[in-house]
Amino acid sequence: MSVSAALKVYDSQVTTSSAILFTSTTAACINLGCIVVFNWIYPFIAQYLTELELHRTQTEFDDSLTLKIYLLQFINYYASIFYIAFFKGKFIGSPKQYNRLFGYRQEEV
Repeated sequence: MSVSAALKVYDSQVTTSSAILFTSTTAACINLGCIVVFNWIYPFIAQYLTELELHRTQTEFDDSLTLKIYLLQFINYYASIFYIAFFKGKFIGSPKQYNRLFGYRQEEV
């Protein structure tokens, strides 16, 4: 997704030497945008889910809300790192048959 976005924005200006820089920057900006948006949405989701539980005391409610916000923000901030560390290399394929995305091998992107 970041490759096609970078190529559409910088199509006439991209050279082969700077294509990797543009692609990496575009991917990082998309990732940052997703983190910011989800960081804004997750407290509303945590509040809604906690209200569905019908806690007896305010302390139970606050503890549950704090746990949900913490877990959702942990997932939000570290999901991309876990993806790169544990999953990205698994989808490349074998040397005889590489998986391609938009006509490119994943390690080329």
